[in-house]
Amino acid sequence: MNVYTPKTNPLTNKVDTAETVIDGFLIGIPFVAANKDYQKMLDSVIEYGAACFNGAIPAQVQTDADAKLFNEQLVAYRKAVARLEQYIVADGQPEIVTELPDPTGATQVNEETGYVEPVMVVVVVQKYIPPAPTPVEVREWDEATQSFVTREIENPLITEDNAERAAAQEVVDNTPQDVKDAA
Repeated sequence: MNVYTPKTNPLTNKVDTAETVIDGFLIGIPFVAANKDYQKMLDSVIEYGAACFNGAIPAQVQTDADAKLFNEQLVAYRKAVARLEQYIVADGQPEIVTELPDPTGATQVNEETGYVEPVMVVVVVQKYIPPAPTPVEVREWDEATQSFVTREIENPLITEDNAERAAAQEVVDNTPQDVKDAA
């Protein structure tokens, strides 16, 4: 962990840089978002808090670190929610259809009402995906019997889906409410 020391600019009398040692060299890091070393400083503030500063964390740095953390959490939350909205591999996905007016603009006369109405066409808006089979059989070589044996395991697609869903749910559960509200 780098330790940063805030420095006051003698021309403006404001704290606008911090010094630290990187690769054995003392360097000054301006508080500029486009500076990669400033981004590393913000990451240190997010991870270590005040422990990475000699003295108090400058207000601008703390504000920028809070904004960076918020944005990172927001991106992770949206990604996790999107992952959870995907169908469950073990359950598959039903087909969903709807009727829409024919895109060619074709019309027909409704014999019951006498009115001209658009021709309706059936459109698949969600395709059917069958549930992944479970368990699945795998053939393995058995050294003891010197032959192939068949055994059943959970479908690896289901195992992977469950793991990804659990990780996404953990992100959602651990996301602060203010970040969820901004999503």
